[in-house]
Amino acid sequence: MIKLGLGVNDVPEPYGNKSTYEVGKELEKNYGLFSMFYNHEKKDIADWISKDAAVGLEMMMAGQDVDIAKVFAVSSEEITDKMHKFITSQEVERVASIYGEQGIPTQAALEGRSYRFEKGVTAKRWVKGTKRGKGKEYLKRAARPSFIYSGVFEASLKAEIK
Repeated sequence: MIKLGLGVNDVPEPYGNKSTYEVGKELEKNYGLFSMFYNHEKKDIADWISKDAAVGLEMMMAGQDVDIAKVFAVSSEEITDKMHKFITSQEVERVASIYGEQGIPTQAALEGRSYRFEKGVTAKRWVKGTKRGKGKEYLKRAARPSFIYSGVFEASLKAEIK
């Protein structure tokens, strides 16, 4: 049996005392973020996984050893990329009304509140652990996508098939 996990690489958020794992659990509980993504994209997800499964079956039939993580690496990456786009392109805001999710867009997004890192530090560098630094909350005038306060949660998104 294979299992799809939608979540994050667990790293500390650059503000407060939470990790991306804790933030992800709160976003799922309060907004159904991962469930909404899965429900909206399940056909594409099934297609990606079935393509990788076919490759795995071919490998088995040829007598090769099959490493599940390697076999499903392509679909895991496709799903991770789609989750990223789901949030950054504001698709989540459009889909939320279809599934009856309340509070999306978030109030912080509507107010344009975000966390800005000091020069040279990016959310991707923060997640990889290669560059740590400080930052502060920033209030801009225009609304921003929901769930991208510092960019660390969005940069840590991960789909995994076991």
